[in-house]
Formats: sequence, structure tokens, C-alpha cells
Amino acid sequence: MTFDIKEYKQSYLDSARLLVNKMKKILLLGPSIEEIKTFHRLAHSLKSQALVMGFQYIGLTGRALEAIFKELLDKKGIIKIDAENIDIYKKALKSVENSLDKIEKNDEEADLTETIKELEEIAGVPVLSLLKLKV
Repeated sequence: MTFDIKEYKQSYLDSARLLVNKMKKILLLGPSIEEIKTFHRLAHSLKSQALVMGFQYIGLTGRALEAIFKELLDKKGIIKIDAENIDIYKKALKSVENSLDKIEKNDEEADLTETIKELEEIAGVPVLSLLKLKV
């Protein structure tokens, strides 16, 4: 029995869009501790689903967002929720949406390196080093 992951592309795209929309709604509300927990879980799901499907840039964007919201949950106080950071998170989610559109049209994701770098600066976690370079 062979397994063709492309058979699951539309299901993945629908699920990823749903996750992103939920994350955007949380950012609009001005996250409480419960919404931070939910955002963290959604970012984890976005990361995991993308990596299973082979979409590394979306997966790493999810990983960076997951790290940021994990830090917020741990209440170490290093990362703040302010208007500037929320705008960066919204921009990152818009980049993911654009990448999902590209996947739907061309079967390849967008290069989200700049988005990931911006999130890495906030997270303080190296994420791009996890990218598997295609040779």
C-alpha cells in the first residue's frame, strides 16, 4: 500500500486556514491567559500539520509563534504583548495565508524566511537553523 500525501492537500489547506483564522481572532481580542493558551496550541497544530505535509516554512513560522506564546505562558516577562508585536504576529499569519494560497495554486509554499527571522527576534529561539536545505 502506498501513501501519497498529495491526496491530503485540500484537507490540510482547509485545516490550516481554519487554524490561522482562529489565531487572527485571538489577536483581535487582545489575548487573555486563556487565549494565549489557545493560540499556543493552535500554533503547535499549525507547525505539526505543515511539517507532516512537507511545508517547512509554514511549519517553522508556526514553531516561532509557538515559542513566543510558550514564553508568554511561562510568564518570564521577556516577551510582551504590545501593539507592535501583535502587528508582527498578524503580518506573519498573513504571510502564512499567502503561502497557503500559493500551495493551492502551485503545489509549493512561499519562502517565509523574512517572516521567520522577524519572529525569531521576538522569540529568542533560532528557528531557521531547523530548515532542511534542499540540494
